[in-house]
Amino acid sequence: MSTEKNSHRNGVYRRALQGILLGWLLAFILLAITFPFLPQLLADLPPAQRLLLLVMAVFVTPAGLGWVGQRLDRQERTSQALQERISHFENQEQENQLQEASRSQLEKILERGKREWEGIFDAVQNAILVTDASGQIIRCNRPAIQWLNNSFDHVIHQPIDSLDLGRMDGHAIRLRDCAGETFLPEKGGWYDISRFDILLDEDNQGLIFIVKDINQRKRDEAIIRQQKEYLETLVDLSPVAIVTLDLEKRIQSSNPYFETLFGYSREEVTGRPLAELLNHNGNHPEGNLTPDIPASGEMVKSAVRLQRKDGAMADVESLGVPLVQDNQVKGALWLFHDITELVQARRAAEQADRAKSEFLANMSHEIRTPMNGIIGMIELAMDTELSDEQYDYLEGARESADALLSVLNSVLDFSKIESGQLALDPVDFDLVGLVEGVAQIMAGRAESRGLELLAYIDPLVPANVRGDSVRLRQVLVNLLDNALKFTEKGAIVIRCTLEKKKGSDALVKFSVTDSGIGIPEERQKDIFERFVQVDGSTTRKYGGTGLGLAISKQLAELMGGQIGVESNKGKGSTFWFTAGLEELPKSAAGEPLTTRDLKRVRVLIVDDSATNRQIFSKMMEGLGCQVTAVSSGQDVIPALFRGLLTNAHFHLVLLDMQMPGMDGEETLRAIRNEPLTRDTRVVVMTSMGHRNELSKLDALGYSGFLQKPIKQSQLQSTVEYALGLTPHLDSRQRADGLQPRTGEQQLEILVAEDNEINQKMVCSLLVKRGHRVELAANGLEAVNASQKKHYDVILMDVQMPDLDGFAASRQIRAASGPNQQTPIIAMTAHAMPGDRQRCLDAGMVDYVSKPIDTRKLFQILERWTSATMGKDPENPAQRGKKNTPAVDTILDMDGALKRFSDDRSFYQSLLDEFLQTLPQKIAEMQGAYSQGNLKQLAFLAHNLKGVAANFGAGQLYGLTASLDDASKKQDAEAAGLILTEMEITAGKLKNRVAEIFINSQK
Repeated sequence: MSTEKNSHRNGVYRRALQGILLGWLLAFILLAITFPFLPQLLADLPPAQRLLLLVMAVFVTPAGLGWVGQRLDRQERTSQALQERISHFENQEQENQLQEASRSQLEKILERGKREWEGIFDAVQNAILVTDASGQIIRCNRPAIQWLNNSFDHVIHQPIDSLDLGRMDGHAIRLRDCAGETFLPEKGGWYDISRFDILLDEDNQGLIFIVKDINQRKRDEAIIRQQKEYLETLVDLSPVAIVTLDLEKRIQSSNPYFETLFGYSREEVTGRPLAELLNHNGNHPEGNLTPDIPASGEMVKSAVRLQRKDGAMADVESLGVPLVQDNQVKGALWLFHDITELVQARRAAEQADRAKSEFLANMSHEIRTPMNGIIGMIELAMDTELSDEQYDYLEGARESADALLSVLNSVLDFSKIESGQLALDPVDFDLVGLVEGVAQIMAGRAESRGLELLAYIDPLVPANVRGDSVRLRQVLVNLLDNALKFTEKGAIVIRCTLEKKKGSDALVKFSVTDSGIGIPEERQKDIFERFVQVDGSTTRKYGGTGLGLAISKQLAELMGGQIGVESNKGKGSTFWFTAGLEELPKSAAGEPLTTRDLKRVRVLIVDDSATNRQIFSKMMEGLGCQVTAVSSGQDVIPALFRGLLTNAHFHLVLLDMQMPGMDGEETLRAIRNEPLTRDTRVVVMTSMGHRNELSKLDALGYSGFLQKPIKQSQLQSTVEYALGLTPHLDSRQRADGLQPRTGEQQLEILVAEDNEINQKMVCSLLVKRGHRVELAANGLEAVNASQKKHYDVILMDVQMPDLDGFAASRQIRAASGPNQQTPIIAMTAHAMPGDRQRCLDAGMVDYVSKPIDTRKLFQILERWTSATMGKDPENPAQRGKKNTPAVDTILDMDGALKRFSDDRSFYQSLLDEFLQTLPQKIAEMQGAYSQGNLKQLAFLAHNLKGVAANFGAGQLYGLTASLDDASKKQDAEAAGLILTEMEITAGKLKNRVAEIFINSQK
C-alpha cells in the first residue's frame, strides 16, 4: 500500500516540477518579449493586479517550490481519502443498479411465462377448470367456457357443483362425481373426465378437472368394431380355411372351416407350427407345404396334398400373403381352398377321356372298314362309263365320303393325342422332296381356285434328315388346307428355312403365307384351341371341325417345335411351325447336282408377282446365278438391251406365261422378233392348269418349261438343260418324281379280307393292274392257302374272325411253307399307336391304312416286289370331271360353249329355257325351306348346281353348292341367307345373258 502511495506522490512531484519548469520557461519567454515594455506595463497595472503578478513571481521562485510541494502532499492524502470514499459510493450505486435491473428482468420473465402459460392453457383442446378448497372455480380455460356455453364472468368464483351438466335418472349430474368415460347427453355425447389434486398454498388444497371430448373416438371405435365384426363374420363363415402365422410360422388364429377341413379345433392349433401340424405323419416332405412368410407385396400360391387329423388326405389350393404393419412384415395370412372334389372330378374326367379315346381308337376299325368300301367302290364306279348325271351323283358321294373321312381322322388323331398314345415314328427322308411334293400335290387345288402356289426352300436347310415325315407332312398339309380354304385370290407361299443348328440337330421352320381373310388379333391366341374357329360364319361358309390347328399344335410340340400365326384381318395370314430334325450324312444319291458351271450365268426373271420374283431370285442365287428381275413383259426387251450395252448379256430368261397386259406368249414373240435378242434362251414358267398352252409356243421356240410350284431340283436340271450343260433331264428331276417304267409283270397276290365290299374293291384294283388275285375270307383260310402255293405278296387284314391277321402272319412265318419269306402287307383300319410295331413283330413288312389310298397301295407293292407294277392308274376323281366355272363369275360363256361343242345357238336356246324355269326352281327351294325340309332343299340345290355349272353360271353355281352344303349340315340360318342372295344373282344372270346376246347381234 505504501509503495503505491510513494509512487503516486512521486508522480505528483514530477507533474508539479514539470509545471514549474514550464511556468518558468513561459515567464522567461514572456519576460524576453515584454522586457522593453515591462516598466510601462507595471506602471499602468492597477495595484491589485500588480500584487497578483508579484504572487505569481513568488510561486515561480525556488523559494516557493518547497511550499508548493508540501501543499501538494497534503492535497494528495486528501484526494486519496476522497477517492476511496467516492469508490465506496460508486460500488454501492452499481450494486443498487444491478439489483434493480435483476428485479426488472425477473418481472419481465415472470410476465412472459404467465402469458405463455395462459396461451397454452387456453389453447388446450380439453376443457380445464381449477377449484379451491371450497369448491369455487378460480380458473378455467377458453374451451371450458365454450363447453359450458357460458361467459368467463359467470363461471369464475361459481361453485363447481353449480354447473349445469344435465340430469340423469332424475338427478343433476355433478362434475366432481364424474370420472373416466362419461356420457353427458345434454353436452353432446361422450367425454373422458379426469380429476387431480393441486396445492394452491399451504392451507388451500384445490382440484383440477380436465374434460376431453371423445365423441369422434367413439365413432371411430364403432366403425372399427363393425368392420372387425364384419371381417370376423366373413372369416368364420368362409368356406376357405384361414390361419394367421407369426414370424416363427406358428399359428396365431384360425377360423371354423379350418377345423372342418383339417379336423383341428382352434385351441389345438394355436401356437403350433403349421407345416408340422399338417405334415406330422412324415409321409409328405416339407416341399409339399412350405408356409413361408412372403415378402411385402408378394403372394405365394400352390396346389398341395395335406393330411387331415384323421389321416385322410386333402387336395387343397393354398394362398399366402404377408401381414404388413408400419411397412414391416409381422406375419402371414394363409388360405386353404378344398379342391379334393375338383381333383377327383378331374381325375374321373381324365379317366373317362382316356376311356373315350381308347374306345374311339378301338372302334376306328369298325368305322374305317365300311368307309374303305364306300370310297373304293365309288372310285371303281367312277372309272366306268357314266352319264353326266350319274357322274355328278358319284362325285357328290365321293366328296362327302372324303369329308367324313377327314373329320374321322381329325377326331381320331386328337383322341390319340389327348390320351397320350400318339408317338412319333422317325424315319430317314428327303426333306426338300417332302416339301416340294406337298406343294406339287396341293398345286392342283390351288389352280382350281385361281390361286398360285409357290414353294421356297432355303439352301441352308439340310436335305437328308431323320424325323417323323408323316406327321411333318400332316401339319404342313393342314396349314395349306386352311390357306386354300380361306383364300379367294392371290397367292400362297410355302417357305422352309433353317432356324438354328447345333451339330446334327437342326430346328427347321416351315411357314405358309396366304392373302386370305386374315384373323383379328384378339382371336389369334385362341385359334389353336380345339373346336375353335375365327367365328361362326367361317364354319358356315368354309366348314371344318376346328380340330386341325389344335392337332397341328400338338404334333409340332411332339416334334420339339412350336406353332404360331402372324395375321392382319383382311390382309392374309402366315402360319408357321418349327420341328426338330436330325441331319444325316450326305449320300451319293442325295447330293445336289454341281453348280460350278452356273456361277457366271446371268438370268433375267420375268413375273408380275413380287413374291414370285423374290422366291425365284433366291432359288437362282442359291444355284450361284447372277439374277435380275422385272415385273412385266414390257420391261424385258429394255433389260436385254441394257445387258448387251454393258457387256453383261443375259444367258437365260425365266418367263412367266400368265401376266397382265403383255403375257408370256407376246413377250416371247417380242424377244424372237428382235435381231439382237432372238437367240436368247427362254425357259417358260406356267401353272399346272396351263401346261397344254405350251403347244402354241412351239413355233416361237423355247428352251424348256417349268411347272409351278417349281421344285429346286427341277429348276436346276431344267436350267442346265436349257444352257446345254446336260444332254438330257436327269431321272431324279422328272416332273412326276418317279423313275421311268421299263415293263410290266403280273404278280400272284393273296388277299385276306373278311369284308365282302373290301374284297371286291381290292381285288378289282389289283385285277385292273393285270395281277392274279386269290381271296381268303379269314386268317385261317389265308394260312391254308399259303401252304399250297407261292405268292409274290400277301395283303392281310389284321382283324378277321376265327384267326386275325397278326396270328395268321405268325403262323405263315413259323411254317416251312413256300411263303415263309413272302412279303406280308397289313391292311388295317386300326388307329392305335404301336400297330406298326405289332405288324413287324408278327412278321409283316409294311402296312396300308384303310380307307386304302390306291396310289399308296401300289407304291407299297412296288417297294416290296422286285418287278415294276405298271403305270399308275388314272386318278378316278379326274376322269370325266367337268371344269366348274369360277364362283366369282356371273357367266363364263367361253368355258360353257366347249361343253356344247361350240354350238352357240344350241347353247343359247337351252340357256333361255333354263332362265325361264329358274324362278320356279328357286320358288321350289323356298317352299322346301319354309316347310323346314332341308333334305329336300339339299336335293333341289344339288340338281340346280350341276345345271348352273354346265351353263357356266359361276356365281349361281357357287351359291347352289353352298346351299347344298348348308342344307346337309342342317344350318337353316345360312340356307335362308343363301336363298335370298340367290334371287339377286338370278336377276344379275338374266341381265348379263341379255346384254351378251344383244351385243352379239349388233
